[in-house]
Amino acid sequence: MRFIAVLFGFSALSACAQPGIIDRSAVPTARANFNLALDRCNADRGIDTYSKGVECLLRADLDYAKTIMLKKPELFAAYIQRARLAATEMDAAGTPETEARERIARIRSDYIATISSAMEAEDIRRQDNALRAAAVADAMGTLQASMPRPAPVYAPPPPATLRCRTINLGNGISRTNCD
Repeated sequence: MRFIAVLFGFSALSACAQPGIIDRSAVPTARANFNLALDRCNADRGIDTYSKGVECLLRADLDYAKTIMLKKPELFAAYIQRARLAATEMDAAGTPETEARERIARIRSDYIATISSAMEAEDIRRQDNALRAAAVADAMGTLQASMPRPAPVYAPPPPATLRCRTINLGNGISRTNCD
């Protein structure tokens, strides 16, 4: 079975990636590694079932997810589960190759859309937090501006330091003079 790279979604991820869900700077490296892994899958003559082909594809996708440091592993776990189930069903039903490719492509597309949705939700959460922080800062500034300034407190000068010296008068008698 031959795989066609379904990278349209990964290109979209690099364009809209927000820090937090994935590492955007790692996307080009991940894409290159994915393409190499996909070429290895296509060159492997031992892949004779959809299950074996999907496992090879999932290894490439796992490497991609690790490289971009996907922070939500549950998204990848759901994708793996769906892809393996589909491959097993297609093996049992003797599904034609073009239909199998389309089905796997839809599952991958859903996975990528889920990551994009998670990134959008993270972006919205960050924007909300930034707006809240700005509102609090603005409220604090308004509150401080409306408060009366306290009058300066009079502080007496520190006491003068005395210079003292002890004079020895002899016979164990001494006297201390301070200025």
